[in-house]
Amino acid sequence: MTPIARSRFALVHLTSPWPAVLHDQRTVMPGWVRSSLTALLCLAALDSTLIAEEKASRKEGRDESWQVIYMQGARIGYGHVATETRTDGEGNTIIATDVLNHMVISRFGQKLTITVRQHTEETEDGRLLGFRMVMDNPPLASTTTTGRVEGDVIHVTTKTGEKTTESTTEFDPEVKSPAWQDRQLAENPLGKGDQKSFDMYDPSMNRTVTVTLTGHGVVETELLDGTIVEAEKVTIKNSVVPGLVISNFVDEDGEVLKSEMNLLQTVTYTVDKETALEELGSETLDLAIETLVRVDPIQNAAEATEIVYRIQVAGGDAASHFASGNTQSIEEISDDEIELTVKSIKPESAKGDEAAPDAGYLESTRFLECTDPRVAEHAAQAAGDLEDPVRIAVAMETYVYSEMREKNYETGLATAAEVAESMAGDCTEHSVLLAAMLRAKEIPSRVAVGLVYSPKVSAFAGHMWTEAFLNGEWVPLDATLGRGGIGATHIKVTDSSLDEDAPTPVTAFLPMMHLLGQMTIEVVSAE
Repeated sequence: MTPIARSRFALVHLTSPWPAVLHDQRTVMPGWVRSSLTALLCLAALDSTLIAEEKASRKEGRDESWQVIYMQGARIGYGHVATETRTDGEGNTIIATDVLNHMVISRFGQKLTITVRQHTEETEDGRLLGFRMVMDNPPLASTTTTGRVEGDVIHVTTKTGEKTTESTTEFDPEVKSPAWQDRQLAENPLGKGDQKSFDMYDPSMNRTVTVTLTGHGVVETELLDGTIVEAEKVTIKNSVVPGLVISNFVDEDGEVLKSEMNLLQTVTYTVDKETALEELGSETLDLAIETLVRVDPIQNAAEATEIVYRIQVAGGDAASHFASGNTQSIEEISDDEIELTVKSIKPESAKGDEAAPDAGYLESTRFLECTDPRVAEHAAQAAGDLEDPVRIAVAMETYVYSEMREKNYETGLATAAEVAESMAGDCTEHSVLLAAMLRAKEIPSRVAVGLVYSPKVSAFAGHMWTEAFLNGEWVPLDATLGRGGIGATHIKVTDSSLDEDAPTPVTAFLPMMHLLGQMTIEVVSAE
């Protein structure tokens, strides 16, 4: 995964911090957050090649550094960055950077371990030549993505277990590698008020992003041992998640001493190897609990057909963080506050006039393998002799709800084929299996990401569900509940077709990640 700006964080694919048997004993929360969070953490650490390692770009040899990663004040893992410079057979300087990030968190007491390794090669002026990224998220099969640039195209191959997908897309050969940023800062430090932008390829998202660096001058900051030092502050923003800000604190030698990310109080410190590899304590950070959004109890929440919420988002632009459509409407109160009206739509009452979605919502993709024999078998069993798409969709929702044998929070972002075999997982796994089964019966589908209310704890938690295109409109289905559609307690942030040609699923979910710890919700009315 690549860091959105080599910042000291490693955004690997964490899958949801919120698992969930929260709003219903059969409901399971999202693996996507684990994935996105990981990708967000990598965003901060994974491609965070140390600025200090610029020294390696000037001479043959190897340089390395270690980091320790904290979230919400708890140590969750470590990072390692190594840079090696060599000369190829034609006399060209090649800079290779290896980044390792290892993190351990819990979700409602169940431990989740994620390890991401990334290798990039680039020219001395930062042009990307190739990369290899490996993500281990047991018990899922390891995922390996490799890419190589040839002229004005990039070839990308992804292998998960026994499945391999390949793509070739247009590529600007001047686009920079994830490791280039730090060398630039070392050679051309930013003064207070200075700003610099450039395009960088992010392997974790399979896309080119625009990175913007801003200098803030010398500030005081506290290091891991409590020491207060003066350092140059540089903030880093990424075009994919503009609300995410990474702050690097750089010493006079050009080394990043510390990085902060405005997400779940995530901080990384540069330390020695022994400190980085110290064993984590027995108590791991439980993101499922830490990321709940508490509200006053909603009476008869499951039966409500319309609920009005007042939502505040720190940092402003609140309206841009939520979807609007046939189930949600937004009234902007101020830049950081909105009233969101959510209405329940049941499959049998669907009657819209939207144009049919394009073929991407019916295709088999890396995560929605609707042509997989196991997925097709489940689809056939669920649909039986039914012919009406509405009845098939409801039957499939009920089938997945009933047949998922193990509701757990340990699975990462599994594919539909993997779920069809294991029949285990959380809301992420429920949603991708249902979406793939719908496509197997020629019903357009996509996944939705947002929040759902849990009456057990009077709080909203991250969630993923499925949407089917029925009778001219997108209709929500939640296979973790199996109620024939959803009520007004699902707040939608975004959706994704998980199209094969689109960036990785993590990209679609990153907007949700920015809301973690940044919003409050008040129930105005429910009926």
